[in-house]
Amino acid sequence: MSDDIPMVSRPLVHQLVEYLSPLVHWQTFGIHLPHITNSTIEQIEADHQGTERQKLALYARWLTEYSDATWDHVYDALKKAEQYDLAADLLLVHHSAKQIE
Repeated sequence: MSDDIPMVSRPLVHQLVEYLSPLVHWQTFGIHLPHITNSTIEQIEADHQGTERQKLALYARWLTEYSDATWDHVYDALKKAEQYDLAADLLLVHHSAKQIE
């Protein structure tokens, strides 16, 4: 992660839904988030029908179970899942928001 753009703030569920809407392979992304395991992914798949509901369940569960969640974790998970375009877009959005502050 770039040193000049720290993303240490905690994301909200609706922000993850918005910024990660293009994400198709949510399982690959999710497994790279701290405190998310293969069994977590399997349980979400079993309990929720449809990709969008499954993604929402992943985000909600991650934020509920991992109190130290940050945008930096999201960025790192996107890179590990080889979702480079989404990772770059996330940096652009975050950098733009910092410029406005």
